[in-house]
This record gives sequence, structure tokens and C-alpha cells, in this order.
Amino acid sequence: IEVKLRGTDPAVVLPRLQEMLFFSDAKSIMDGLPEQVADMIPLEINGAPARSCHCAHIFDGSHWIRLSLPSTRYTPPKVTHVVEPNFTDEAQEQKIKGSVTLVFYVSDVGRVDEIWLAKPLEAGLDEQAAIAARKYTFNAAQVDGRPVGTMVRVEVNFQIF
Repeated sequence: IEVKLRGTDPAVVLPRLQEMLFFSDAKSIMDGLPEQVADMIPLEINGAPARSCHCAHIFDGSHWIRLSLPSTRYTPPKVTHVVEPNFTDEAQEQKIKGSVTLVFYVSDVGRVDEIWLAKPLEAGLDEQAAIAARKYTFNAAQVDGRPVGTMVRVEVNFQIF
């Protein structure tokens, strides 16, 4: 990260920047995420789910709408093309298996536009999962019969055969 201070006092800016980049606890992490992402991350704080939204977050072209589920107005996106992720050499050597959980935004044209890592694995598999997910395509979610963008949570599994 390159930071241009432009005459600003580093003693003031750098602690604030550190505050913005590093979180002291899980609650701070969740509070720092966009609501539509935080609601989809499988995180527990003190044994209870961090969020408990049974909803869909949809983007109607100008703003986010939180829609309670189930809803007859909403049709979730449907995957039309999945790309399998590559297994890294490091993961194969260490015989690592498991799943990476990603949260991503599927646009109103069915394209994956933004990806957040919700549950990592290791050994480069997080990156491989994201690379593969960027190539997924969907039939867009719909509200009242018109396409909308929405958030999707996906688990990408890595198994050694």
C-alpha cells in the first residue's frame, strides 16, 4: 500500500490508517464490512452467530434493498457456468483439503464483480478459489421479474483424490 501524506502529520494519519486496516476483534471486523457482506459471513462471536439475517441483499441499480426471505417476489441467481479451481503444488504436497467460503456480488447481467473471502483455507487455495469464481456465470437474480444484482455465498471445495 502506498500512502501519500501530502504534508499531513504522520503521527496523526498512520495510527488512523492502522485502525482502518487492522481490527482488534471479530465484532470490529463485522462492523467494518458492508452490511450485505457481513450478513453472509459464517462467523460466531461468543458462540452466537455474528449476524442472523434471513434475507437477500439486492442492488436495484441505484441502492441496496434488504428483502426478507422467503419471498415470492425474489428469484435467486442460478449458476450457468462453474470453473473448477486449481489445486496448488503446496496444497498437494501438504495434502490440504477442505473448503474456502467466498461471498460475492453477482451483477444484474450474471457476472461476478466483487469477491470477499469469508472463510480461508491456506496454501494458495483461497486465491485459486477466487480466480475460479471470477469465471462463474449466472442467470441474474430477479425481483418482480426484472434482473437485479445480489450477494451470493459459495463454498469452494478442495479434495485430494
